[in-house]
Amino acid sequence: MQYFLVCNESIFILMMKNILILKNNLLYSTNGEKVSKESITFLLDINEQYFLIDKNLEQVNESSFRNERDFHSDLDLLVTLEPSSDSIKKVSDNLITEHLDRNKYKKISYPIFVRTSALISFLESKDFFWNLNEAVSEMNYAIVSA
Repeated sequence: MQYFLVCNESIFILMMKNILILKNNLLYSTNGEKVSKESITFLLDINEQYFLIDKNLEQVNESSFRNERDFHSDLDLLVTLEPSSDSIKKVSDNLITEHLDRNKYKKISYPIFVRTSALISFLESKDFFWNLNEAVSEMNYAIVSA
C-alpha cells in the first residue's frame, strides 16, 4: 500500500510495511519476499507491533488499519467476520440431518491483525505455514466488526 505526500512540489511515497500477503498458506511481504526460516528477521526489522495479513494487496485499504486501535496487551490476534457464503449443514453419524440458514452464520475472514511476536512464534512452530484455524485455536483473539 502506498500513500502519497506532497510537500513544496515534491512527492514522497509512504509505504505500509507491516502488511503480509497470504498465498497457498505461505506469507509474503509486499515486495514478494516469502516469510521463511531464513527471512524471518525482516519481520523484526520492520519494528511494528502488529502485521496485517490479507489475501490480496489490492484489497488492503486505509480502513483496514482502523482496527489497530482495538489491540489490547493480552491479545495476539484480531479477526473480522463476514456473512457465510457456504452452505451449512448439521451432520450426525456422517449423515446430513438438517440444512441450516447460512444467513444466521458468519465466518472469519481477512484481513486479520496479528501481534508480531505471536506471529513469529506461530510460524516457527508450524514450519512457516500459516493456518488461520490453528492460529485462532492457539492464540488469544478478539473479533472486531469489519
